[in-house]
Amino acid sequence: MDSDEEWPCFYSDVDEARPDVAHYFNELSRNNHFVTAEDLSDALLENPEGIFLLDIREEEYYEREHIEGAVHIWWHDVGDRLEELPKDKPIVVVCNTGQSAAQLVGVLQSLGYRIYSLLGGMNNGWLPEGYPVITIQE
Repeated sequence: MDSDEEWPCFYSDVDEARPDVAHYFNELSRNNHFVTAEDLSDALLENPEGIFLLDIREEEYYEREHIEGAVHIWWHDVGDRLEELPKDKPIVVVCNTGQSAAQLVGVLQSLGYRIYSLLGGMNNGWLPEGYPVITIQE
């Protein structure tokens, strides 16, 4: 791109995006929006109804093993199912490695959700620590 060309943007007015973007980056500097497997396990033991667990992995992975109480909404479908997400309690997003969850956290945070990503996801966070899982599929 030439330096005079504008970068494509999904906002019709770039200025419209700036407050949301500034808020997002300010929040990142204050709170990284990650929760460790240990902290999540402790919170679930203390008050399992106090956290909404959102598992965004593909259905086969969810059925193979998931955290008890997790609601499965594949990450491609989350935007169409926002009405199922509570705004009155924290949401912890679970994926395989934490990358997809962290991306979703940024979007949902800008929509007003109190949202966190499981650090390391299932593969590098929850499972290696030996925390319990529910299995639907053998």
